[in-house]
Amino acid sequence: MKKILIGIIGIILLSGCGKITEENIIKEFSNKIARSNSYTLDGKMEIINNEEKIDYLISVNYLKDNYYKVVLVNENNNHEQVILRNEDGVYVITPSLNKSFKFQSEWPDNGSQSYILHSILKDLTNNGKAKY
Repeated sequence: MKKILIGIIGIILLSGCGKITEENIIKEFSNKIARSNSYTLDGKMEIINNEEKIDYLISVNYLKDNYYKVVLVNENNNHEQVILRNEDGVYVITPSLNKSFKFQSEWPDNGSQSYILHSILKDLTNNGKAKY
């Protein structure tokens, strides 16, 4: 009986020590991104523009020092675009058209990209209305 009572008291005390706060969430997310040498994300993104809905399959590969490869596939028409960022610049490639364009850009740092972890962190820290 004594062991059970000590166990219950221990569980009660420990459960109060690990309280999750908004600050802890942002700090932990920020630390994970800062320590990452690379990451890969795969997902689905839905864009609603007026009454039009466009679904994209997205694959993101990140390598430390701002190297990116983002593949966006429009599920409605199977149109694919690839965004590459390396030391030479930012390229947008459209395989179906056999075309590529080079841009002098600070992408993705110059705007919010909902599929880039660094961008998501920046949006969360700059938005006072974010809900967790």
